[in-house]
Amino acid sequence: MEELRKAETEQFIERWDDFHDPVVRAVDFDLDQSTVTLALHAQDRRRDWAWQAVRIAIEGLVEWSFTKPAPFDARVIFEAGITWDGERALLSLDTKSTSPAEVFRRSPLYFGGATIRYEVSPLPQ
Repeated sequence: MEELRKAETEQFIERWDDFHDPVVRAVDFDLDQSTVTLALHAQDRRRDWAWQAVRIAIEGLVEWSFTKPAPFDARVIFEAGITWDGERALLSLDTKSTSPAEVFRRSPLYFGGATIRYEVSPLPQ
């Protein structure tokens, strides 16, 4: 997986159009490794909006909230955001990237850690 650096975050979010309407395929916690990995299907601006499989891992996981608000279809989300609070990466499944860190932390669906890694592949046939 490739590391997402702080300086690349805005380009990454733009590539995926703020992750509007991605399909969440899985959320896997590995607390022994302090990691959460999200598997998404999202539209890739670089590939003429083709759907791609995207895996995003938050490593060095130290904070999170993973609550399913009602009514909510956990498989499709409106948008996801990424921001940084100092050196801590924050990813939320319902917060705009332009929001301050405290808004991310109020989200019922957010993760915070040291590093974000990602990989992109074609959707399985």
